[in-house]
Amino acid sequence: MSTIYILLTRSKTLLSRTIHTLTGDSFTHVSLAFDARLESLCSFSRIVSILPLPSGLMHERLDRGYFGGHPHIRCALYALEVPHDAFCAARLRVTQMLAVRSRYHYSVRGLFLCRMGIREERPHYYFCSQF
Repeated sequence: MSTIYILLTRSKTLLSRTIHTLTGDSFTHVSLAFDARLESLCSFSRIVSILPLPSGLMHERLDRGYFGGHPHIRCALYALEVPHDAFCAARLRVTQMLAVRSRYHYSVRGLFLCRMGIREERPHYYFCSQF
């Protein structure tokens, strides 16, 4: 068995506050990591930490970018035990996506359709929890 880490956060950005108001969810953003130190942390998020858009597939760092500038973000960290072959497949897929990350975009439309219960799948477009 291997471990995939799921980091849930809720910041004080306008988008995060809007999602929280609409859903009542405790957390509004999700990131994945394949190591306990969260050095491989990635998600669909801000490309430039001070601007909500553009957003896309990003390697996130807890000591830099948005997280680095806001160290007191509400969060929860989960460790998901998965079979080693599933872990390797997921890590390989994310690594491949990061290698061509300019092809991937944040799905603002998908985020709102999801809230309305409408499923939409567009190649290369994701929001953080869809990723």
